[in-house]
Amino acid sequence: MTLLRQDAAVRTGRSTETGQTRAPWWGYGLALLAVLIWAGNFVAARGLRDEISPVALSFWRWAIATAVLVPFVARAPLAQWRLCRANVRYLCLTGFLGVTAFNTLVYIAGRTTSATNLALLAVAAPVFIVLLARVVDNTPITSPQLVGMVIALGGVGALITGGSLTGLRLHSGDLWMLLGTLTFAGYSVLVRRKPPELWNSVFLASVFGVGTLFLLPLYLGDLLLLDGRMPLDGQMLWSLLYVGVLSSAVAFAAWNRSIGVIGASRAGFIYYLTPVATALAAWLVLGERAGWVQGAAMLLIVCGVVVSNHAPTTGRTTTRGPATGPWK
Repeated sequence: MTLLRQDAAVRTGRSTETGQTRAPWWGYGLALLAVLIWAGNFVAARGLRDEISPVALSFWRWAIATAVLVPFVARAPLAQWRLCRANVRYLCLTGFLGVTAFNTLVYIAGRTTSATNLALLAVAAPVFIVLLARVVDNTPITSPQLVGMVIALGGVGALITGGSLTGLRLHSGDLWMLLGTLTFAGYSVLVRRKPPELWNSVFLASVFGVGTLFLLPLYLGDLLLLDGRMPLDGQMLWSLLYVGVLSSAVAFAAWNRSIGVIGASRAGFIYYLTPVATALAAWLVLGERAGWVQGAAMLLIVCGVVVSNHAPTTGRTTTRGPATGPWK
């Protein structure tokens, strides 16, 4: 696990986006590893739709992820935990949006829409981050960003309408995922306000833990009122370990480290491969086939996000590439 070592690099002021002409190849490999793991999470969201409730899947994912992170932050200086206590309201809101709400909405959406659609709408998150940053932080929107957002939103519109405005049928799963993407945008804007003295590892462990605590009463209600029990067979246990250990702790560690090595903008380009990786995994595992509408939406969304997310900005810095945190 590289979370604590990454913290040390951040605290010593080392940065990779300083004009290097050549980035280590393994930095790209780590970004690609994270993308492939996250693609599997979207497939799991779809594949487990009849085996476990969205709330239960979300709860166990983050309970496992929190347990994995605890040994790596248990020896953090006391000053770090005092800093968490001083920012408890901020951490509670961030954990609720990024863990409790977003991931539960992803798993709800997975019940009625394809894994590919989940990934496509997740990739559109930077567009909504720019819009929300304008509302919350009054961050200016440049002309290239506006053009990119229009292109990407056109792709989102094509996806949720099925490419036709006649006999319009909106898939509830796409709408749930769109709501989840908006929720993640709010989380991402909050991530930019993280106290600079707070280590990334402690921040993630705090957000994971708080989000899990918010999920606990929902999970208990799911068990008592909706009979949200799940089969405790080998397949389910392996699936929970995948989403809890790989999709959460390992993928975030690999992603954060890749940003530290090759920079956020380069890692962001790798992230745009998520829908492609998800579509391939969904075809191999679930037998899903992507149609022309999904292909066109993929092209529009990715092109729009690239144009929007890599445009020069003024004022508060915008996130280039996915924000560090629990968004997959």
